[in-house]
Amino acid sequence: MLRTMPRVPAWLMLKAVTTVFLCFSLLSSKGVLSSPLKLVTLQYPPYSYQSGQHVKGVAVDIVTEVLNRMEQPFVIELLPWPRAIRRIREGQADAIFTIYKTSERQAFADYSNEVIIGQTISLYARREHDILYDGTLASLKPYSFGAVRAVYYGELFEQAVTAGVILPPDLVDNGENNLRKLLRMRFDILISNRLGAEHILRKMQAQNRVKVLEPTLEEVPSYLAFTKAKALTETRMKFDHYLKAYKREDSYRLAIERVNKSYSQP
Repeated sequence: MLRTMPRVPAWLMLKAVTTVFLCFSLLSSKGVLSSPLKLVTLQYPPYSYQSGQHVKGVAVDIVTEVLNRMEQPFVIELLPWPRAIRRIREGQADAIFTIYKTSERQAFADYSNEVIIGQTISLYARREHDILYDGTLASLKPYSFGAVRAVYYGELFEQAVTAGVILPPDLVDNGENNLRKLLRMRFDILISNRLGAEHILRKMQAQNRVKVLEPTLEEVPSYLAFTKAKALTETRMKFDHYLKAYKREDSYRLAIERVNKSYSQP
């Protein structure tokens, strides 16, 4: 004889379904803030830049895609880089991108585990200037450098400056002024993120006046980092989760390939 199961009251079934739904909602919303996440970045084409009333760029597109998948509202503000760093240090902004990782910054910034985008650090000189470069910074000891203030150019360059292997760079506030000083022979070698430099060279129509020194100096990962002045660990963890999933998709790979290809053509 088959034994029939006792009928569960409708009200009890409804309570069970409601409980499961509430648990799922709490899990899915964990790490999402009700108020917009305040992000800061810098004018740094092709990664981030102002276009009319909008902030655009390949890094902006990646961050936007991830936060939309999180259903996390956000706003992005472009600032001079030293001010953006200060906002994160003081907790006046929630997160910053694209930022290189240093031990000093890790004291006040909680970095994503997942890299947003890798960046190539390159050296540039005036086309007519013969630079004796064997791929090491030690070979560039006789030359002067120009760099943008508060920008990190990777461990190799920072260690070479600190150890006195090369001269301390002449600092300016942005990449355009850095290139202008190179063209005016105020220093010998400009250091820059490669895509950023190529964008500025095109904008200033200076491609034929400058050459890139080969080999490239270093490949440096860049991240999104959250301020440690606020309780945002769960938000960072959720951002990592969604970014990791997005990076497995062809759409992420194609976005990186498009921007690299656009600056590899003459």
